[in-house]
Amino acid sequence: MGVLAIAERRSTSSATGKDLRRAAPIVLPLVLLVLPLVTSSPQHHSWVAASLLWSLWVASLNIVWGYVGLLSVAQLALGAIAAYWVAILGARTDTNLGVLVVVGVLLSMVASVLLGAVSTRLKGFYFTIITIAFALTVSTILMNWDVAGRTTGLMFLRSEIPVIHLGPYELIATTTEGFYVLTAIVFVLANAIAALVLYSRAGRAMRAVRDDPQLARSLGFSPAAIRTLAFALSGALAGVAGILHAYSFQLVVPELFAIDQALLAVMLIVLAGLGNVWAPVIAGIIYLLLYQVAPIDGDLRAGLLGLVVILVILLLPRGIVDAVPAWRRAWAHRAASHSEEASA
Repeated sequence: MGVLAIAERRSTSSATGKDLRRAAPIVLPLVLLVLPLVTSSPQHHSWVAASLLWSLWVASLNIVWGYVGLLSVAQLALGAIAAYWVAILGARTDTNLGVLVVVGVLLSMVASVLLGAVSTRLKGFYFTIITIAFALTVSTILMNWDVAGRTTGLMFLRSEIPVIHLGPYELIATTTEGFYVLTAIVFVLANAIAALVLYSRAGRAMRAVRDDPQLARSLGFSPAAIRTLAFALSGALAGVAGILHAYSFQLVVPELFAIDQALLAVMLIVLAGLGNVWAPVIAGIIYLLLYQVAPIDGDLRAGLLGLVVILVILLLPRGIVDAVPAWRRAWAHRAASHSEEASA
């Protein structure tokens, strides 16, 4: 009887865990959306906004690496395309800001799809090398192109100032609080879309292509089409993140999208949990604690981050997000052992 009770408890816990996993990517960002509004501190708003921006970068990377299994180091370079498009055209023309943003995101999406097309010929390490070369090429062009401002960059000028309407409240996006709310809204929407994709037929197809392309093909999925979809979604998220990244600094410079920043996104997703829908949320919290709250200087912070990554890879290969399920499994195994000993 004791074993049956434990099995029933495991079944209920599994179902509850699945519901929580599906709800958390939407519920937790909503909490993040509301939480800083209880404080009037611009510093707190700025901290959380920066963390949500890095969550967007991780969400973009998670789609191609976590869901499809292709490590790309080009996400920030793809975001740079959208950011520079908006900055250059915004300063030189009177084009509507919304049009510039949409076209910029589409450009990032197209560049991502073209980059993903290479994945049909190159796999694993070789594809990653291609993305590194792409990121370095974009960075080199921006640093030597007069129109892009070379190494000094461009001011992120806008023909219009977005106003966020929240019921009776109006938040101007150029203020710290307004920019935080804008970033949080975008993150909630992006996270909801990523969760819907993960638990849809398309998400199952992505995981099938990642685990066994031949088997996925035999099940009626086209690996090329699935990878194209993944790279399109990832590129769109990267474009949005790039525009918001530049918006937060009121400036676009190559250093914002440099290869070391892309590697930071890679380390954050390894820490959080690759291929998990929780990963962007956990990565944002890690960034908040390590880069915003902790009083640590730059060199020491980089060393500490590297040490934490090594420990997590050794102790929690699936990332921090797997810590609670791992502890739960260990507890259930211990409880089952005690129950069997008691019944014996």
